[in-house]
Amino acid sequence: MNPTFYYLCNTNWLKNFIFKVSSETEIQGLVNFEDLEFGFLHENIVIIPREKSIEITLQSFLDKDFEKANLYLIRLLQSSPNTPIKGIGLNTKSVISGSSSSKIKEKALPYFDLKNNDSLCQIKFTENQENHSINTIIDKVNNDYAVNFNFHYNQISELKQNSFVEHYNQIVEELK
Repeated sequence: MNPTFYYLCNTNWLKNFIFKVSSETEIQGLVNFEDLEFGFLHENIVIIPREKSIEITLQSFLDKDFEKANLYLIRLLQSSPNTPIKGIGLNTKSVISGSSSSKIKEKALPYFDLKNNDSLCQIKFTENQENHSINTIIDKVNNDYAVNFNFHYNQISELKQNSFVEHYNQIVEELK
């Protein structure tokens, strides 16, 4: 882990500069023992600092959470301009019931129905955009579909101030 960012990314720093909450506010610490990494949870948003990236994950699919994640990202980048952050990803998950319809489900159905293959349970689509990539992973669980969206930026300079809100709108379109 980059020592500069590792030093900065603690609950007090996050409270003061990113979340902008009082020192008494509880911030939940998270530990992933499998990958030996740590993170922080505040208001449905998880921030996981890594050696060469920061992962911001939303635990809910609400407009206000995408807006908060976008705000936290802007604050994060403004608060640590000299820290060598090399990548940012936005991840979110949604479940589509088997009886519902959506653009993304219609896109995936031909692959799941391929030769009536019951063993196929996951599909991944990757789209490379001009300044980021979009990974969509669809898991078929019984008759439902768990859809994971990942928007990944390798160049921080390519990120716009409203990128997360724009991605939220893209996800909403795919889930219609």
